[in-house]
Amino acid sequence: MWSLPRYRRILTAESVTIAHGTVCWGTAPISPNSTCTHNGLDAILHRAPAHFYPDIKERGLALVWNPTSTHISTTLQAPLYYAGLSTARSVTTVMVSEQEGAAQAVALTGDDTIPLTVSLGPRELTWFVITEQES
Repeated sequence: MWSLPRYRRILTAESVTIAHGTVCWGTAPISPNSTCTHNGLDAILHRAPAHFYPDIKERGLALVWNPTSTHISTTLQAPLYYAGLSTARSVTTVMVSEQEGAAQAVALTGDDTIPLTVSLGPRELTWFVITEQES
């Protein structure tokens, strides 16, 4: 799995939803009798803009999980504007690593997103760490 202390600061930062494959309905509040459908991946992006979190190097941490009973391969768009990474701030490329793997340079698109290519088996999860590219 992963080292929680290493990512504690970014995991306690605010998050935005980037994929919502689980939908539950029933009586409010959700109860054990509620029904949920799992139509796709669930994903959130913890965001840590530099002006709020100058003490850490991670600007984003995307958690992606597959709650379904089938394998899913897709590409999600992660909005990095919320992490303070934007072409308006002259950021054109970020570094992305999946599950402690080697970081790779990824270009921001015109709408300040990056593609995250995901391939997950049933009930698996993965995470991506996003940092600014060093000059």
